[in-house]
Amino acid sequence: MWVWGIFNLIAVAALLYWALRLRRAQAALAETARSLAVAPTAMPPGLRQELAQGHSLIGIRILNPMELAAQKSAFAKNFGSLASGVIRRRVDDTVAGILREQLAEQGVQAQVQVYRD
Repeated sequence: MWVWGIFNLIAVAALLYWALRLRRAQAALAETARSLAVAPTAMPPGLRQELAQGHSLIGIRILNPMELAAQKSAFAKNFGSLASGVIRRRVDDTVAGILREQLAEQGVQAQVQVYRD
């Protein structure tokens, strides 16, 4: 009879441990969900204002700014890791300038602006 008592105690302890792990996992998932819900509002104020005014926007994300900078500049090639923020901003500004020129050549009246956090 006492064997069943020990077995029941072990089973209850295992279930309590499992419930605690599930509660922790649920709390972690809830925190992740909260952080993801905040992400859409964490955009630059100028971009948020443009969207609030109902303007349509085309977004461009430059995926290889360091490679582009290294192709154009020996400084970026050698010291890119030390000044990556500055180099990324410079690449963004250069690409925006190219877009302005190319769109103007095509007769497109467009406002090209770089939004930063």
